Amino acid sequence: MSARKFVGKNTFSDELGAEIQSHPDKIGLDEYFQDGGSFGETSVEDLTLEINSRTGMITGSFSVSFTESYYNGCKDIDWSNNFSGTMDFELDPNSWELTITDEDIHKSRMDEVDSE
Repeated sequence: MSARKFVGKNTFSDELGAEIQSHPDKIGLDEYFQDGGSFGETSVEDLTLEINSRTGMITGSFSVSFTESYYNGCKDIDWSNNFSGTMDFELDPNSWELTITDEDIHKSRMDEVDSE
C-alpha cells in the first residue's frame, strides 16, 4: 500500500477498507475458495482501528463478506459460494504491511448466480 494524502471526506479507515476490498487476494481470502473459482463481490464493513502509542502499530478488525463464483458444468448457470466473518489485523505504519492476526470466516450458503 503506497502512502496517500487524505483530502476531503475520506478518512484513513475509509481508504484502508477500500484498499482491502479492492485486493481481497492480498489478505488470503482466496484460500477459502472450494471450487476453483474467482472473486465475485467483496465487502468490508465495520472497520475499527486502534493505535498503540508506545509502538505506533495500528491494530483493528473488520467484517468481511465475499463470493467465490465458479463454473459447474452447465453453460447457462453460474454458481457461487458465499463467505462471511471477521478478521483482526496489525498494520505497521513504517512499511504499511498488513498482517492478519486472527480470522473467523465461514461459508454462508451456495447460490445460483445467473440462470438463463
